[in-house]
Amino acid sequence: MVVDVRTPGEFETGRVAGARNVDFRDEGFATALEGLDRQATHLVYCRSGGRSTGSLEAFKQLGFAHVVHLDGGMIAWNEAGQPVEK
Repeated sequence: MVVDVRTPGEFETGRVAGARNVDFRDEGFATALEGLDRQATHLVYCRSGGRSTGSLEAFKQLGFAHVVHLDGGMIAWNEAGQPVEK
């Protein structure tokens, strides 16, 4: 599962294929995470890594077993020439 923690507007500009948008700044962020499979591996990212780093604590507190952080976020993803879905 790929989790994009940017705003919906940012998400619409381009994302990692198959990503689900869960806005870190939304007051319902933790509630939205509760609906995800806690045993699955999740890749989490944002634009540059700040919000996704901040989100890691929520994943931990909710008991997610496997969370991978995309260092550098979409900026690094794009710089590496990785595919973007729109």
